[in-house]
Amino acid sequence: MPRAPRPAGLSLAAAPLLSLLVACAGPRAHVRAPRVPMADGVELAVDVLLPADAPAAPRPTVLIQTRYWRSFELKGGGPPGALPVGPREPIAEALLAAGYAVVVADVRGTGASDGVWAHPWSDAEVADAGALIDWITAQPWSDQRVGTYGVSYEGTTAILAAGAGRPGLKAALARQIEWDLVDEALAPGGLRNVGFIEAWDRSVAALDEDGWPELFPRLPRFFVHGARRTDDDPDGARQAARVAARPRPQVAAAAAGVRGPDDP
Repeated sequence: MPRAPRPAGLSLAAAPLLSLLVACAGPRAHVRAPRVPMADGVELAVDVLLPADAPAAPRPTVLIQTRYWRSFELKGGGPPGALPVGPREPIAEALLAAGYAVVVADVRGTGASDGVWAHPWSDAEVADAGALIDWITAQPWSDQRVGTYGVSYEGTTAILAAGAGRPGLKAALARQIEWDLVDEALAPGGLRNVGFIEAWDRSVAALDEDGWPELFPRLPRFFVHGARRTDDDPDGARQAARVAARPRPQVAAAAAGVRGPDDP
């Protein structure tokens, strides 16, 4: 039976370990974690990363939108000014070194963002990309040029951002995306990929409860305490309330009858 690849944000087993090493390497960036309002009032959590030793001149920005936590809340905190730890390869470090600003956002209903995550890449989630681009281009550190980037889920958000029609978006680099969810993940060759669907369902549910997903490597869970809090939530009270009220994703149940491209 064909085996669908895991989402890259979950399959790069070394990424959280690399991120922990980066976090311990000392200050590397100006780091903020604000909340950004969307058109319907939902506020998204973002990490804003600016080169620590760069002049104040505006610079181009790379936007990454993720369903797998934009960064981790480390037990005991972390070094001030260090890059946030996240479940991806250290792309932010490379971009900062090249002179870019980096913004990483939790898509609505995930991580430390408000709202409800109904299903992957909902219309509201796609529309949020436009609001994020507008917010970035209005910042004093932005030269009003934005690029999007990602792999797998994040790669698809990068491509879909082009549908927002914002002139500030100049490029979208998706290293891998889901061209056909049915044939690639849900039912390759018409055979339901039950193991992957159920494991992914449990993993995103664990993420939404600030728990450690089974598709992440095991060791970093001893150092992580859920999704990173925003600057206005230092004691984590807002995040705890958000997690308690969050509905559990029902991806596996929703996809139970899918075997072909015409199945709802």
